[in-house]
Amino acid sequence: MSHNDVTMAVTNLNQAIKLQPNNADIYMRRANLYEKRGQILLAMEDYAKAYRLNSKLTVAIFNRAQYYFNQKNWTAAINDFSEFLKKNPFDSRARLLRGQAYKQQSNYQV
Repeated sequence: MSHNDVTMAVTNLNQAIKLQPNNADIYMRRANLYEKRGQILLAMEDYAKAYRLNSKLTVAIFNRAQYYFNQKNWTAAINDFSEFLKKNPFDSRARLLRGQAYKQQSNYQV
């Protein structure tokens, strides 16, 4: 997608949100586009909103956890990975990243 296409898609999703402010899928799509544009904080806000609207969208909380992990915000990453793992207990990637975050905190209790 070109930059102009992404910008137009975000504009269209903004309009869709005005019409359907409780549609979690629209927030997820916009969050993905914000990430593509490098607007990470806006993406994190939309992931959080999507998850609040529909807690079945666990990919939203996983994406936010990865962001916190990459920012070395270990406590927030652990919290989000733990939340994700409540609904996806066998996800090995989330378990690995949460374990690495615990290690960075020198906290080996799980």
